[in-house]
Amino acid sequence: MAVRVNAEGVARGWNRALPVVRDMILDVIEATGRERSDVFSLGVAVPRMIDPRTNEFTRPVLHPWRPGDDPAKDLGDLLGVRAVIDNDANLGALAEQTYGTREHAETVVYVKVSTGVGAGIIVHNSVLRGHRGMAGEIGHLTVDPDGAMCQCGGRGCLETVIGAEALVQQVRLARPRAGADFEHLEDLIRAAKEHDAVCTRVIKDAGRTLGRFLAQLCNLFNPDVVVVGGQLAECDLLLGGCKESLYRFALPGAVDDSSGFALTLSELGTRAEAQGALVLGLRGQENPASTAKG
Repeated sequence: MAVRVNAEGVARGWNRALPVVRDMILDVIEATGRERSDVFSLGVAVPRMIDPRTNEFTRPVLHPWRPGDDPAKDLGDLLGVRAVIDNDANLGALAEQTYGTREHAETVVYVKVSTGVGAGIIVHNSVLRGHRGMAGEIGHLTVDPDGAMCQCGGRGCLETVIGAEALVQQVRLARPRAGADFEHLEDLIRAAKEHDAVCTRVIKDAGRTLGRFLAQLCNLFNPDVVVVGGQLAECDLLLGGCKESLYRFALPGAVDDSSGFALTLSELGTRAEAQGALVLGLRGQENPASTAKG
């Protein structure tokens, strides 16, 4: 079973989100006709970096998480099972390779574009995590060194340009009298699907910006496939803009469709990360980057 909590829920703080997550898990167990004791593994996907040496948040811990927050331990204690945890983009990549059509791909890049922006990279069936779990953090690559302040402490990070808050703010500035109609990313996506001119342009431009950075990833890792997921990928307009920049800025040989390269939207939708957490939990001891929590 998979339980998914949106970023807004976690943004309130883990101490406030924990009771909600706990109730969701218990409700799902009850809905399946099972008991809590029937649960034998647990995987947790979080939108932050996880240090593979400690299996805790990489320090300094970024908002909305705080030092001492340990969702894997808390939820593992609740269910009385061994719990494992990883970054959500890493688990999205794992899910795409496991449940999608990527099982024969040697190198898979999964990009999540939602509240934040991150990438999971799989090479030879292993998730590339890096020394401190910071591999794939494309959301914190610099677009404008004098740009908006990012929660990581940097300026002009990609996340400050195409993250949910930045995109919604662009629409609200263009439509100040309709601000109440655009409070969340899903409002923008819905309007774009209805051919709203401003929202359409904002999403297409986000795709073009993302494509430039994916071109650099393709030049570095030469992946078989790049999968775009997350909430913003629910809008097909994103992929069009992304392809435009990707094929313009990447080495032609790195993105040659005739050689088998593919840039595509996630087949698993917004549940990719949750399904990756299922795989992580089931692998248990087999996952070298996972340690018992709880």
